[in-house]
Amino acid sequence: MSVSVYIRNLPAGAREEQIREARQTHAKIESIAVVDDTNPDTDRKMALVKMDMPRFEAEELATRFNGRIVEGEPITLFVPLHD
Repeated sequence: MSVSVYIRNLPAGAREEQIREARQTHAKIESIAVVDDTNPDTDRKMALVKMDMPRFEAEELATRFNGRIVEGEPITLFVPLHD
């Protein structure tokens, strides 16, 4: 079962490989898309990570890592209501 997790407020230099390495231990990653944040006042990035795991596990993962400090700023993780 595939579920998506959004990660916001990533550092400007964030790369797909870094996210893959950090998350691969938690679930099989199917795809990662890293894009510029939609806020024009920041140079941060955001990512959509599609993983092979049940939704409840993705929600637990998002809760566990939400607010973690990455390069001096807290990141935000969430599972959207619908994929």
